[in-house]
Amino acid sequence: MAPPEWLWGGVATSGKDGMSPPMGNGHFPNGNDYNHFSYFTDVHYVDHENKMVIPTSDADTRGNVDKPSCYEFNNVQLKNQNGWGYSFTFGGPFGFTFGDDALKVGDDLSFGNMPLTEDGNTFDCVAITKQPALDHPLLNDHKVQMKPTSFPPRILEKSLSANETLEKVLGTTEECPVGTVPIQRTTKEHLVRARSLLDQPKKTNLGGQTVVSVQMKPNFRVYGAGGRVSIQKLALASDQFSSANVWIQSGSSTKLNYIAAGLMDRKTGNWWFMVSDQNRDVPVGYWPKSLFPYMRDGTQQVAWGGIAKAGRNGISPPMGNGHFPDGNYNHACYFSHVHYVNNKNTMTPPGIPYIFQEVGKPKCYGLKNDQLLHQKDLGYSFTFGGPGGKCG
Repeated sequence: MAPPEWLWGGVATSGKDGMSPPMGNGHFPNGNDYNHFSYFTDVHYVDHENKMVIPTSDADTRGNVDKPSCYEFNNVQLKNQNGWGYSFTFGGPFGFTFGDDALKVGDDLSFGNMPLTEDGNTFDCVAITKQPALDHPLLNDHKVQMKPTSFPPRILEKSLSANETLEKVLGTTEECPVGTVPIQRTTKEHLVRARSLLDQPKKTNLGGQTVVSVQMKPNFRVYGAGGRVSIQKLALASDQFSSANVWIQSGSSTKLNYIAAGLMDRKTGNWWFMVSDQNRDVPVGYWPKSLFPYMRDGTQQVAWGGIAKAGRNGISPPMGNGHFPDGNYNHACYFSHVHYVNNKNTMTPPGIPYIFQEVGKPKCYGLKNDQLLHQKDLGYSFTFGGPGGKCG
């Protein structure tokens, strides 16, 4: 007779559409931060002598992970035995799975295509009321807002038309019919890439990440923030992360509402994402207020800067463009035209009494805040970043 087996972990069943649900808390367990990942602790079993036994080695246990494109398992064992006993983290986000039962993404997610754009991507024209974002359970009765209504005057006066927006954002002059929105055709590559985005570090203090930023002091409420950042292409290892960010967030580390740049429509409470082009603003879309219970009346947590997260070997990646900031805007990565929206619905640069700076691991990264030194050309601006490496 085979010996009995004891199992600890999670189970997930895909829906009819092939979509697998989240497991655990929806995050991949790529670290030992028990504040961020779902976990089991104090794992034990009762033996034939009616004694509680803690597994002590790999000989006693084995890990099993089905569908690793969606879920993972990190066996920490007794590393936290003083408070946690035998423990492990597990889980992962929702998504389509790949393998023998792979979904033919290009066929099954199309809605009738739109001509190819210049960079070779295909976009589908989807009815506004049928867009996948509205499948979220908090948006069952959501009425789509067609355009912002209460933005700072500069934005409302200089926003691009719908046709100009399509050309600037998607790189095509083709038009979708009225009542539809263009959505890029989903491919397997996109879904794999989405996996890394779900574990993107936030401004909160997660293990292994380094933050370099200019931050607003929480003296008053802010209703939006933005700026312009020089775009770079960095060479990173698969388990490293580096980005330039605007942070708008509210709440605690365990109950956090977060978006990367946005302006609040004060009449609706929705948070709009805009892209600037030659001093005109492209309204790309918005996050409905129902998704952000801690940001329904603005926020007091706003920052601009970069995040870098080291790989498992402890090597930190480059940040910005890999150069230390030297004040030369042709050489170092920079933010310019940094601004926030105040309670008078006015876009304004941060004031000296209301900001502070954070530079993590100064051996590898730096920040040079020029503030309004280059006001005529760059507005409120600063350079930041560094080469990374063994930062100590």
